Amino acid sequence: MARSYNCPTYGGHVGRDAEEFSYGAGQTGATLSFAVGFSYKGRDGWINETFWIKTSVFGKQAKYVLENVRKGSYVVVTGPFSPRPYTKKNGQPGVSFEMRAQDIVVVATASDSGTTVVERIEDLPFHDDMPPF
Repeated sequence: MARSYNCPTYGGHVGRDAEEFSYGAGQTGATLSFAVGFSYKGRDGWINETFWIKTSVFGKQAKYVLENVRKGSYVVVTGPFSPRPYTKKNGQPGVSFEMRAQDIVVVATASDSGTTVVERIEDLPFHDDMPPF
């Protein structure tokens, strides 16, 4: 059986504050969505596109994200990536994109004071707290 490697890295601005959820026996997780943009040259000039990635974070990393990542923060996320087909309200097919964060770099946090914080979650003492799935 051939093996494949599904662990891309994307970066973008968070669209809203991270939200908390529970899993397992009282474990805490967090979800956040961030925008990824790219440009390419088409026949009529440059085309800008943006898509959103819903990301799940677990354990102590989730607690850190819940405390520090706000709407407007810039994050870089590495982890398994999955497209999820769905049907839109108008009946048309759509695709959402989801990741499970294995590594998060909080490049800049959004705050009222405008302070920028640069931290790498893997350098914090709880990096090995990933769930086994």
